[in-house]
Amino acid sequence: MQWKGSLKPKYDKVCTATIYADREGKYSLSGNLEYFNGFETEKKAANATEVNVLPKQLKTTHFIDNETEVKKPFYYNISLQNLHQSEDIRYTGTIALPAHVSLIKDIPSFEKNAKILKHIMTLKPKESINYSLYLEKNSKGREPITLRLDYTIKGISDSIENSTYIDAIEALPITEAIQAAEPEPEKKQEKQNETSNLTAAQVQTAPQTADENKTTETKLKPENKTAEQVVVIDIQKPGFFNKNILLLIIAVIVSFLVVVLTVFKIRKGRKKDENIEKLKEELKL
Repeated sequence: MQWKGSLKPKYDKVCTATIYADREGKYSLSGNLEYFNGFETEKKAANATEVNVLPKQLKTTHFIDNETEVKKPFYYNISLQNLHQSEDIRYTGTIALPAHVSLIKDIPSFEKNAKILKHIMTLKPKESINYSLYLEKNSKGREPITLRLDYTIKGISDSIENSTYIDAIEALPITEAIQAAEPEPEKKQEKQNETSNLTAAQVQTAPQTADENKTTETKLKPENKTAEQVVVIDIQKPGFFNKNILLLIIAVIVSFLVVVLTVFKIRKGRKKDENIEKLKEELKL
């Protein structure tokens, strides 16, 4: 910025400019003066002014479904927050809906003019507010939902703009939806094979009673000898096991009886010998 001119004695000249920063940070502003004092040209630097540029103090977040079916309602959520520690923020929010999107439920805090929604409010320091718009897409289209926020903080004005596109999925007729849900013929045949194999496995591994095993054996075809032999072996194993246990128990009982009889005979023999000796002693007397 540059100003050229002349100043009369005892006159002041005030130059005012509104400056915007592209990014946040601390900056030093200063000016250079060059003037003719009547004898020569002098150069002088003005005092520097330190400026601290804050990030945007109005924080905005919004969420919307990226894929939305036609004639299926959805929500468009907006959240605003004042990040400043001590200053109020007064804002004007404007939402423009495209021609193929309709607002299903009105929001009392918004002014509505056709497809334009407008809201004016002041946020206190650290205060936040949330909006949720219930919308519906009437047809396919590529026009975005636009959001503009014009706000003022400490006498400085700023704005935030955003455009949100919605990809609409056209709803299929019932017949097409059923066809799309059905598997392909090859996959369908594979699925049937898997089901039949699973059923066969369940039949072979299912527990059977003795009567059911006999019925199964009579119904099996001659070529299924392997299956028949497996079934017979499975049936005979428990009987063979029980027979061995029974024989073992009988052997233990017989052994026990033999031991008892042997002990009884020994004791009886000893008693008999004692009686004979006693009788001999009595005869000697």
